[in-house]
Amino acid sequence: MLEKTSVTARLGGSNTAQTFGPAIELAENFNLSLWGEFTARVTIQRSFDNGATWLNVARFERPVEAMGYEPETALYRVATLPGDFMSGTVCARLGPGIPVNQNLPKESE
Repeated sequence: MLEKTSVTARLGGSNTAQTFGPAIELAENFNLSLWGEFTARVTIQRSFDNGATWLNVARFERPVEAMGYEPETALYRVATLPGDFMSGTVCARLGPGIPVNQNLPKESE
């Protein structure tokens, strides 16, 4: 199993190839950040069989800050698929979020 930390990737290349960031095991709340200057469709994929099969779960065409929820444990990765990358560099980060039962720290007075 993969360690539960965040992963960061830079995706670029050609419009005919597919590129993938590293996979990360996620469960419950997680965070997604996409940034950079790019013309591309970025696909978020997940796998329930330790990476043998990948399913497309979301697509983005511009920078985004998003939170997700995975009710089971699954591997996630960021990808650009054939025909989806035109130019630039996609920077991406996937990582665990704050557990549902944990409150954010309060500001000091």
